Amino acid sequence: MPIKIPNFRTQLEREVWDRLHPAKLAHIMNAFMGEGFAAKGAVKTSNPPIKDGMVYTLNLLKKIITEDYDRGRRSQLSLIPTLLLRIRALFRVYYNWQVTEERTADLKYCDFDDVGDVSIPLHELGLTLQLDRRRLKAVIDAGGAEFERVVLDMAPDIGPWREAAMNYEDELRKSEEADDGDRDDAQDLQDKADEDLAAYATVWFYGDLHVAFIMGTPTTEDEKRRAKKALKRLVFWSCNKKMRLIFGDCLTDSMRSIYGTPELLVKFCQVGGLAALIGDCNNSACKGLCENAALSLPDAAWDRQTKRSLFDATQSLQELTEWHDNEKHLDIFTSACYNIYKRYGAEPFERAYRNEDWSDPVIFHYIARQLKKEGVSPKTKAEWRGILRDYENLPRAVEDKYRWSNLNVSGQWDCIEIYGCDNDDCPEQAELIRLREARVKGVRDAQVEERLDDWGRKLKSCACHSVAYCSTECQKAAWRSHKPKCNRGRQDVIKV
Repeated sequence: MPIKIPNFRTQLEREVWDRLHPAKLAHIMNAFMGEGFAAKGAVKTSNPPIKDGMVYTLNLLKKIITEDYDRGRRSQLSLIPTLLLRIRALFRVYYNWQVTEERTADLKYCDFDDVGDVSIPLHELGLTLQLDRRRLKAVIDAGGAEFERVVLDMAPDIGPWREAAMNYEDELRKSEEADDGDRDDAQDLQDKADEDLAAYATVWFYGDLHVAFIMGTPTTEDEKRRAKKALKRLVFWSCNKKMRLIFGDCLTDSMRSIYGTPELLVKFCQVGGLAALIGDCNNSACKGLCENAALSLPDAAWDRQTKRSLFDATQSLQELTEWHDNEKHLDIFTSACYNIYKRYGAEPFERAYRNEDWSDPVIFHYIARQLKKEGVSPKTKAEWRGILRDYENLPRAVEDKYRWSNLNVSGQWDCIEIYGCDNDDCPEQAELIRLREARVKGVRDAQVEERLDDWGRKLKSCACHSVAYCSTECQKAAWRSHKPKCNRGRQDVIKV
């Protein structure tokens, strides 16, 4: 369905509409798919809208920021923080209902047609303030400390279910005794949390304002303070994996001005934003923009990095390893490795692979191993590209061995079947599976756990590197079935 282009009264309206266009297209797609911002309100909108309801509050906010301001009326600008808090509160009421299906008295105020009919107008207001610095200053001056508190100090309303899911996931990652039941519980909790989109529904607006605060050069102490706060929060929201999942493409869309302004992008990257740029090169609303920005990124953007920012950057790089599908991603990965190693040595790669999950690419484990070899010290992007090209031929058996070495005991028990000996009748694997079924939570056997770890570490690849066995006996037992396929795997095998 095409979107009708309005008659613009001002250049500002045209610029806002151009920036808003991707969001409107996404909303149409959401409505077609019946997901995301297509979720319907709790009640129908009355005419006139119920006082203090979502539609009433949004209409008043729009009137104050656009119509009244354009007509020189500024008396109600001080109401903006209160209106923003009301919208936040009503989204909490709405999403509590969405998650629990329990109706409360305040649901009568959730009178919008669908969520997008609130989120996109908020985005429009955020862009209007971002692109009109005088208007933004008037809002800041009128709102005072309360406006700054609401916009820059209050934490996003991620909701109790998402917070519980995040905490439970952290506990499982640290647990040596987590089992399939625990992981099922974690998934159930995450599914419930994913129904709560309160923070997602408002991040366009708040993202627009945060970007506005870091644009230009702050001159007063107040401007510098706001810019510092905004930059810190944008880095956290866009680089932290959990926050990225909460905010999704809406935050990325709000950050177009950062990705499209080289000077601002370098500044953003130098305070920890590299992970966001790299992550948004993969399946984001700004994929093309971010790929081009990353490919033309000045090397200076890699200066001033911390252990945390480098770790986040390597985690984002893991999403760009399907190079046969996208040559640009190989170029971005090559440049990143070159700049990291040139400035910070091998340590960032070693830290990265120690955190790998079973499902993560083992690229940094491989890189760290290569850099430990005598005579391997790549000094050019061409040399790095050669190392990365060799990684494409890494045998599956070697990949699996890397993965095993990073698992804790809980992960090793969980991965016996997908990792283990390729002899279908391996007696040791069968015994370990039996011991796993006999485990009792809270009771650990150090000898059994050591036996499990040793079994995984002593697996040896066949000469073809396509299969691995825990013993010579298992290799001999499986030879009859493996022999016809064995020679096929001998081509393009690299030394590891």
